[in-house]
Amino acid sequence: MKKIKLLLVCGSWSSGTTAVSGMLHAMDIPSVPPYFTTRDERTKVTYESMLFRNTLRELINEEGLKVTADHKKIIEALHAFKLKLEDYFKDRQEETIQVFMKDPLAAFILPEICSVFQTQLIYVLRPLKDIEQTRKRRMWFDHLGEKGAKVVYSKLFSVMLNYSIPTMIIKYPELIKAPKVIAGALAQFCKIKDASKIELAASFIIDHKKV
Repeated sequence: MKKIKLLLVCGSWSSGTTAVSGMLHAMDIPSVPPYFTTRDERTKVTYESMLFRNTLRELINEEGLKVTADHKKIIEALHAFKLKLEDYFKDRQEETIQVFMKDPLAAFILPEICSVFQTQLIYVLRPLKDIEQTRKRRMWFDHLGEKGAKVVYSKLFSVMLNYSIPTMIIKYPELIKAPKVIAGALAQFCKIKDASKIELAASFIIDHKKV
């Protein structure tokens, strides 16, 4: 079976995680389609794997912003998910496959995810007022804006303080201002040395409208 190295893009809804995931995609780092889609013309492709999304929503109540499964069930579900990933990538030549996943609910069981997978975390930060403004524009439910962001970021920073997991922090406003700089730093974090892929990642942001 293939070994899976997980690059987990972490942040709240409307925080810029789609933009960062798009950069990873542009660098030829794979995920597992199909992806969840939204009605928002600016972010039709979320890069949220339905396989990952469905796994998380069996364990976590999105609207209630709380975990509904016990530790044993969470670990079992994550191991089942890992087996599906290994099977999906079984025909790849590499022995270790670097894969990216993204979903805000991952923040709720981050320690468990990192205990099952070899994981590197990419935190995407955005001011709460901007997150809430985007939620209102999209006419999404309250928990998908500032309300949810406060919970998600609290959990993310708790993990950063209490666990030793390789973590990169990207501030969305800085990403928009200096995409080439951030693309280079992201590539270094993911051990991507191909300059053309870094350029593609930066171009994705330059062409990407603000979420």
